Amino acid sequence: MRYQIIAETYRDLEGASARLELIGRLAGLVRQTPEGLLPTVALLCQGQIAPDFAGVELGLNERLAARAVATATEVPPEQVLATARETGDLGLTAERLLGELDPDRAATLEVQVVFEGLHQIAAAEGTGSQGRKLAGLVGLLQQATPLEARYLVRTCTGSLRLGIGTATILDALAEVHAGGRKARPVLERAYNICSDLGLVAATLAAGGLEAVEAMQVRAGNPVRPMLAQRLSEPAEILAKLGGRCAAEYKYDGIRVQAHRTADGQLELYTRRLDRVSTQFPEVVKLLQEHLLPREAILEGEVVAFDPASGELRPFQDVMFRRRKYGITEAVSDYPVSMFCFELLYADGADLTRLPYLERRAALAEAITTAPRLRLATAEQVDDEAEMERVFEQAVAEGCEG
Repeated sequence: MRYQIIAETYRDLEGASARLELIGRLAGLVRQTPEGLLPTVALLCQGQIAPDFAGVELGLNERLAARAVATATEVPPEQVLATARETGDLGLTAERLLGELDPDRAATLEVQVVFEGLHQIAAAEGTGSQGRKLAGLVGLLQQATPLEARYLVRTCTGSLRLGIGTATILDALAEVHAGGRKARPVLERAYNICSDLGLVAATLAAGGLEAVEAMQVRAGNPVRPMLAQRLSEPAEILAKLGGRCAAEYKYDGIRVQAHRTADGQLELYTRRLDRVSTQFPEVVKLLQEHLLPREAILEGEVVAFDPASGELRPFQDVMFRRRKYGITEAVSDYPVSMFCFELLYADGADLTRLPYLERRAALAEAITTAPRLRLATAEQVDDEAEMERVFEQAVAEGCEG
């Protein structure tokens, strides 16, 4: 499959605004995509070459990309920068300059070649990595048509800007491979529990909608977090939740999702699916020692605390731990504890469809508590006064609410 087909779709998406038009154009691309390439094309339409949680980054800033454009189009870097100031976009600059150099270049660049080339750029690390990244992009641009060059540069610099989100891509997949857009919620749930659009696309292409429906959470694939809905009064909350609910402390820290896979590896992910295990080594150690299932997905809040008094510290203190260097000193200066509030998976069992109370009971059985690893405080309440009491108690103990 030629990359030009994707580039032409990108161009059409940029020129469209109505949602149905966007879905229709994307569906056209999906129909032209061989099943084996569908995961690759789905990721590329997200502007990515791997899921967020994989931590794969192309690492090309605009200045380095501009040097690549200069080399590929055989013009001085100063001319690239001047044209970029004029167009306001380095991708359009690459398209214009390459068009001036070779306007009739045939479209021969294959999607798989682009995908592998982008992965090679991302993999370049250590001494000389900038030169290897530069050479990788130059190599792709030297094979590209002017239109392809526009989107290669934008992909590498993280500025694809097609005006579509993951939901639109899911709609297009459903339209072509699941009998219509009414099936989108099934695909959306699958994406939410695996955070990998390529995996959803591959499963759909290989086994149809039934296979996607059968997808379960699995350790190693972060589950996309469900964010809370704000309501202003206890009466509203109780009414929405059927008159009875769990009033759970909201800790002022960093929400993390811990995954332990069958090989014993334990990884921590933030709400944005960033890996933070190296920043919180003591949390990893605590979970390795006190998490009982061999495989598990557990969620909790990492909170700074004062070891002398046991009091919780402000959010700003735990944010000092979000660093690449000086981890040993940060562990000593800003100690943390973890309050666990959710168990999503344990030893082959997907718990996401179970009621809250059953998941909470499973969570209590899955960990042995310790001074720095505890269950989040939660109480069952069925009237406004009880909820207000728990709220005030939470605030008094240093929580957000």
